[in-house]
Amino acid sequence: MRTDTSHSHREHFLIDVGHTRSKFAKCQFLEGRSRPEFLERESVLKSDSIPWDTFGSWFSSSAHFVPSILATDQQRLQNLLQQWPGDWPQPQVLKDKQTLPLKIDVDYPEKVGMDRLLNAIAANRIRHPSQPAINVCSGTAVTVDVVDHHGVFRGGAILPGILMTSQSMRDQTTTLPLIDPWELLKVEPDVLGRNTEAAIASGVYWGHLGAVRELIARFKDLLRGEGRDPVVYVTGGAARILTPYLGNVCHEPTLTLEGLAYVATK
Repeated sequence: MRTDTSHSHREHFLIDVGHTRSKFAKCQFLEGRSRPEFLERESVLKSDSIPWDTFGSWFSSSAHFVPSILATDQQRLQNLLQQWPGDWPQPQVLKDKQTLPLKIDVDYPEKVGMDRLLNAIAANRIRHPSQPAINVCSGTAVTVDVVDHHGVFRGGAILPGILMTSQSMRDQTTTLPLIDPWELLKVEPDVLGRNTEAAIASGVYWGHLGAVRELIARFKDLLRGEGRDPVVYVTGGAARILTPYLGNVCHEPTLTLEGLAYVATK
């Protein structure tokens, strides 16, 4: 782990505007610690109203806080900015990929999702310098990405998450029902489905795990011989499905927010 004491001690208000939910966090950097300390965290579904009063209570009236936003859903970003309290500091919306502290080795760097790049930036701060990283982010979509032992983002794989998979099977067929994907985050389904809904639940849940596990295995083969064995970081709303079955991995629920925090304090 790398130590960096150059960060500002101001409090930071971090917002990750996603397709399914938005994540809000208050953090600060403490002297002698390379990783931010998260003091508050809240997740808001897109169907729910934003609790601005709650977030305002995170900061005293005299505190100087810095709001920073990552947005993968541009429409939700515009809605959020329209509601932004007038007496708060104006947020910086992260858009410019060329200024990120990250080398990107892919065909079209400008097209890579900002969330994937922030995960790579965070991984570079916490991995061993000679150790590659594989970042798994399981949300609306699932990304499995590679950062080599030099800290270069090398690309990865993108596939549907459990919500998108469940919805698409209902939308693209005339007979398959829509299951509640949120239940899959609460109760592990039987692998042997004895009715249509149970069979879909099994396929979505265990297929999700199987796809991610296969990609990790193949990326590990690609990285063989590059320094140490790669470390695997798992983040995202559906990480709880994956971590019990992936062996020696690191569950990092704030990985994307940490990347945003590092960029915000640059």
